[in-house]
Amino acid sequence: MIKRHYLLLAGYKAYSDLKAEASRGFLGVTWWVIEPILYMGVFYFAFGMMFSRGEGDYVSFLLCGLVAWKWFAGSVATGCSSIIAHRGIIRLVYVPKYVFPLASMLSGTAKFIVVFVLLIAYLLYVGYVPNRSWLWLPALLLLQFFLALGVSGILASLTPFFPDLRGLTESALMLLFFLSGIFFDIEKIDGEAASWLFLNPLASLINAYRSILIEEAFDASVLLYPALISAALLVLSILLLVRFDRQYSKVIQ
Repeated sequence: MIKRHYLLLAGYKAYSDLKAEASRGFLGVTWWVIEPILYMGVFYFAFGMMFSRGEGDYVSFLLCGLVAWKWFAGSVATGCSSIIAHRGIIRLVYVPKYVFPLASMLSGTAKFIVVFVLLIAYLLYVGYVPNRSWLWLPALLLLQFFLALGVSGILASLTPFFPDLRGLTESALMLLFFLSGIFFDIEKIDGEAASWLFLNPLASLINAYRSILIEEAFDASVLLYPALISAALLVLSILLLVRFDRQYSKVIQ
């Protein structure tokens, strides 16, 4: 059973990690804004200018995908190693292991919120007006949070036993980066290819962000599939973390 004080511990751990990260660099919290802007700027220059598609507001289309992807990929990459990274704590005192991927997810979300606010400000600046569809944003954000947490939890639970999962995770994220519809609209692909690509729940979420923020035509039923996948992954991650909870101190070197 997940206890309230352990959830508070995860929140405090996330806060302390963010504070420590900000204090280590000269730019501090400012880097959380600069880094994603540089990241998105590089891809915009490469795909939005050098390989200009000439399809409406491609900049907003691209940024919606990149911002959603950055949150997911960053959370999964750090969550994968969250238990191994805290081997010192695990050897000294008992802490339920779900605390670590949850804390990692919370810290990643805090940095994402800054970038997401910048995205909203940009969309308002270029002329997009909030509409009724924007009311679905909290549900969409929460759904992506649980999807990333489920994936992170599963990887975190298995990585201490199979350290090579960290490398495999990086390769898998790179593959998903190009298959999640960040640079193209999956719905415009003919044939069965679109159906296969939408088996990736993140592709559905990225498409939902665009439908809500820039297309003003959102069908909430598209969230059903990623919601089911997210719930299944989250339950599986909890079961694995609880199942191996007492074994990590023995296998982590």
